[in-house]
Amino acid sequence: MTRLVFLFVALMSTSVFAQNDGDFKEGLHYTLINDAAATTAGDTVAAYEIFGYLCPHCYSFQPFVTAWEKELPENVEFIRVPAIFSAAWEPLGRAYLTAEMLGVADKGHEDIFTAIHKDKKQIRSIEDAADFYAQYDVDTAKFLSTASSFAVDAKVRKYQALVRKWGVRGTPSLVINGKYLISVSRDVPPPKMIEVANYLIAKELAK
Repeated sequence: MTRLVFLFVALMSTSVFAQNDGDFKEGLHYTLINDAAATTAGDTVAAYEIFGYLCPHCYSFQPFVTAWEKELPENVEFIRVPAIFSAAWEPLGRAYLTAEMLGVADKGHEDIFTAIHKDKKQIRSIEDAADFYAQYDVDTAKFLSTASSFAVDAKVRKYQALVRKWGVRGTPSLVINGKYLISVSRDVPPPKMIEVANYLIAKELAK
């Protein structure tokens, strides 16, 4: 990521908190989730990125969301949620959750995007993902056994249920505190998604 892109996103991240209530419209820039309930307690707000490794738009979004994550206040918890819209998306969604459980997700997250979309590597199966994570000194057998574990199965089911509940239809998407869905669109391109997210975070923190 270039310094110019980083500065651009950082400026958006700080300036958007000054937006007034009329700048972003429900139904145009974001959607209020039906039966919404805060997913955190107290003064903490959860910011979810819903992504898929096979999604080229998610790959393009990564420089923006990576810079944004670094700029978030301490009382905002950033959580990645792999979308599993079909059987083809399931292995790499499971791979992310496996890497997260093994403590290597942050090492491999951007690299696996690059490997698929820039280097054109065929990473499609859980075995492919296990081979990929071997470069981070993760034992292949351990990766595969963790991927099929009850704990990872439970997380897959949990996130599939949340994505359905939130009404996510595509990626990349952002969900703020389980209440607001921000979907990429002509009116809300990836950079603007960050602006809308910061506006909604400020809205939640002000309560």
